[in-house]
Amino acid sequence: MAPKSNGTMMQVQNLKKHFPIKGGILSRTVGLVRAVDDISFEIRQGETLGLVGESGCGKSTTGKVLMRLLEPTSGEAQFSGDSIFQLKGKQLYDYRKKVQMIYQDPFSSLQPRATVEDMLGEILKYHGLARTRQEVRERVIELMEMVGLSDFHIGRYPHEFSGGQRQRIGIARALSLDPEMIICDEPVSALDVSIQSQIINLLKRLQKKLNLTYLFIAHDLSVVKHISDRIGVMYLGKLVELTGEEELFYNPLHPYTRSLLEAVPIPDPERTRVKAVIKGDVPSASKPPPGCVFHTRCPEKFDRCPQEKPQFHQVKDDHYVYCHLYE
Repeated sequence: MAPKSNGTMMQVQNLKKHFPIKGGILSRTVGLVRAVDDISFEIRQGETLGLVGESGCGKSTTGKVLMRLLEPTSGEAQFSGDSIFQLKGKQLYDYRKKVQMIYQDPFSSLQPRATVEDMLGEILKYHGLARTRQEVRERVIELMEMVGLSDFHIGRYPHEFSGGQRQRIGIARALSLDPEMIICDEPVSALDVSIQSQIINLLKRLQKKLNLTYLFIAHDLSVVKHISDRIGVMYLGKLVELTGEEELFYNPLHPYTRSLLEAVPIPDPERTRVKAVIKGDVPSASKPPPGCVFHTRCPEKFDRCPQEKPQFHQVKDDHYVYCHLYE
């Protein structure tokens, strides 16, 4: 487990989130989907921690648990020293002002029958950040300009915007309560490539201007590389590697991380590389393999891998890996 450091904003320890599988006439629990299975990491103040992996690895579930949209099965998480999962009432209300979320689908996350001014204004009035109609309007215009939109956009409905513009509105909504941290749940995966770069650059500018901390969840390593200070790689509910962005890309240790990096296209027809071969499909999260969860597909497995679970441990300075090869 990564140790605490100066400036740690969020500390996650042994987090688990299992979903019951119901079956039979009485809908009894017949199994568990281990979406997040014992992961630990920290998010440092002012940084962007990227969380990357294939669909179904548990990265989005991790974000929703930390937002308290889902309750954990077990484990602990602290935000600025306070236990997130013990917060209730006013404390939980205050936490959700400090930690906001940007969602993957910018259309379904917006109210289709409300204008931008009505959507953002309702948030501002509910939290007492603007009381009069004029105060609401001025703050909404300020938020829209902050994300690269204009004052004439505030009277429009979500269907009147493009996908990139809708995501900018989602970012403005997340900023409306002056948060300290934003959980970005695949915020660019539904957008065109050219628009993705615009949104990434916007998030970086806002982070610098407002001193924000990000947990950036994505499945595309090339996207995560451009915004993250450190990157965690997830596989089947496990955090298999965690280190700085440059270290991960130039010195990956876990066989799964290396295979992900080798799948990223190289924009040079003259350059070739030997790809690591990963055979088979991702196992079911309801029946994960014994021992190391990656051993059924790992090209470097040995006798110990199917028998014993690895420990998520430090290999060198600020570089952690879940693999027997480095124990």
